[in-house]
Amino acid sequence: MDYVSALQLIIPSRVDSGSVRVFELDTGVCLHIWEHDDAVTAIVAWENMVFSSSNDRTIREWSNDKEAMVSVYQGAMAAINCLCLVHEIGGKAGRLLVGGCADGAVVCWQHGASDKDYIVSHRFHQASVNHMRTTHFTAVGDADSADVVALVSADAAGQV
Repeated sequence: MDYVSALQLIIPSRVDSGSVRVFELDTGVCLHIWEHDDAVTAIVAWENMVFSSSNDRTIREWSNDKEAMVSVYQGAMAAINCLCLVHEIGGKAGRLLVGGCADGAVVCWQHGASDKDYIVSHRFHQASVNHMRTTHFTAVGDADSADVVALVSADAAGQV
C-alpha cells in the first residue's frame, strides 16, 4: 500500500487508550493497532505515513505499508495536545513536525533527521495549546514578495 487510503479510517481507540487503530472502511476490519505509552491526542496522515501525538510527550511516526513504527520524536516537556505537519520550509522541500503542548510550548522537529530530539521549543502561550494550523500566503513588502508558511496556534484560554 503506497498511501493511506481514502477507504481507511484512522482513530484513537478510546480517550484513555494509547492505541491508534487503522480500519478498512468497506469491511470494518482493523488493519493495524499501534501503541503509545499514554492517551493519543492527535493524528496526521501523509502519503504512507501516519503521525500521532500523545500525553506520553512523544510524536510517533508509523509506516502504513510496513505496518510498524518508524520513529519516535521526543523532547517535549509536557503532553503534546495537537500536531501539524509543515510540508515546505522556506520555499524548500522538507517537513517539519510541530506539536502544541500542555505547558503552552510549541515544539518543532525536523522530519527525517537522524536526531529525533526537538530542534526548537518556545513557550508562546500561558495556557495549554489545544489547536494548531498552518496556512500559506504571499507576503508583499516594499521591495520583494515572498511565499510564507505561517503557523497559527490557540490555547485553552482563547489566546491565538
